Amino acid sequence: MKHFLILIVLSFCTLPSLAKIKTQFNYTQIANFIYQLDCVSKLPLHCSQMNYDKLWDNEFSKTELDRLQIKNWFTLMSRYDETVRVQGLKGGVHLLTKIRTASLQAKDLNDYLSRLELLMSPKDVAQAETIIKHFYPTFEKWWRKEAAPKGSVFTQKTEALLKSSEVVKLLDRYSHFYEVILPDNYPITFSFYYRPQLVTEATNGEQLQNYSVAEFLTNEKPTDRLDVVLHELCHFFYDNGPEAQFAQLQMRFKSTKSPNVAGAANLLNETLATALGNGLINKMYMNKEAWRVYLAQEKSFYDNFHIDRAAKTIMPWLESWVTKGRTLYDPQFVPEYLDLLEKAMGIELNAAKIILKEMILVGDGKYGSSLELPVRYNLKVESQYTSQGDWSDARLLKRFYLEASTNTLIVIHPDNFKQLKKNKILSDSEVKKITDSYKKTHAVIYSTQTPTRTLFIVAAPNYSEVIKTIQRLGAIKHGFEGVYTEVEK
Repeated sequence: MKHFLILIVLSFCTLPSLAKIKTQFNYTQIANFIYQLDCVSKLPLHCSQMNYDKLWDNEFSKTELDRLQIKNWFTLMSRYDETVRVQGLKGGVHLLTKIRTASLQAKDLNDYLSRLELLMSPKDVAQAETIIKHFYPTFEKWWRKEAAPKGSVFTQKTEALLKSSEVVKLLDRYSHFYEVILPDNYPITFSFYYRPQLVTEATNGEQLQNYSVAEFLTNEKPTDRLDVVLHELCHFFYDNGPEAQFAQLQMRFKSTKSPNVAGAANLLNETLATALGNGLINKMYMNKEAWRVYLAQEKSFYDNFHIDRAAKTIMPWLESWVTKGRTLYDPQFVPEYLDLLEKAMGIELNAAKIILKEMILVGDGKYGSSLELPVRYNLKVESQYTSQGDWSDARLLKRFYLEASTNTLIVIHPDNFKQLKKNKILSDSEVKKITDSYKKTHAVIYSTQTPTRTLFIVAAPNYSEVIKTIQRLGAIKHGFEGVYTEVEK
């Protein structure tokens, strides 16, 4: 039983067709614990929130002290939800991501805590240790009894599948398509999180640097998780292509005169990963009838209407493109990709959930509570800068003015509508339209296109109602101008 106390690690050698990549596989107790703690504390990550909340309510969080420690974890880790800008490095270094990957690298609890010392202050490491040791003994007992034995069977079968010649060949094609640039024997680790089945809910996965991580269910076959794993690996390939060619790719999008180009560009990364990592893999392993049903079902590739539709639209074309050995940076890629999406989706490409993938959030402090996480969650934002406070504070709009080309959501209390005119965000007539609409409906969603950005305005009388209005904005499947009304659905 001792080996279950520490971890289960399975690794396999370099895939023959991908000479530059050393592929590894692990399933560890400490990584699963930290992932669950991050999830139940409501840190900004995609996880099976309902299932882990219920698991912790049943097993680990039964007292007020337990719940306080979970809140303390959120407060502590949120301090590191910052990006350090590094000259010449696209996107900078996100500290919280680095901290999260520490649990994927660690062999056990002590190893994890020592890794935190490289990223956090000594005082914060001590607090993290206190919180972890409050829950860890109970978690360890649960892990030994349930997650470790069930997970070991799944991981062994998945290792064999990832070694198969079919998957190796496909990975070779994908790495060529993305023109991946990596050092020889660069380690790619597939890491798995045990997901209880307490509530009906989709599983999640993500790419954390060179770690492809995914939740799994014990009644699944390895082929059921393969799509999630390869989806996340495609994101890693996308991020590690040639920088000069990537800059040219972006310029091809920017030089296009289409009104739908911003949405198509924002969908690119996720749509490619979904078509390649979910579509083609399932087509490979499903029989014809199962594939026909799966393909016809809405949101079967991805639990997002726009991404699912875009991936299904381009998949036949993309399959041919990849099979022929053509790459993402071929000059013809952008015009052909854009043409396919425009014909199939039209104004759906301008939906808020697509346009606001990377965004500035300006939040009215009068709502009292933070808007950052509700906006990030309901709009599925990938990159978000949040400024929330009083309109009399000049810092509130500083980033809005500095980054005039970044699409923006302004969440404003109706008492402050006049600030939209005062700060030269909207004209008198536009503010009047918003005011008149609010008087009728007690909530408003507004969109306008400036010369440099798309701007959305959301307003409601109180915090709970404004969250509902943000949810409505996220549910709108198409672009719109002016005040949005329900009949436009």
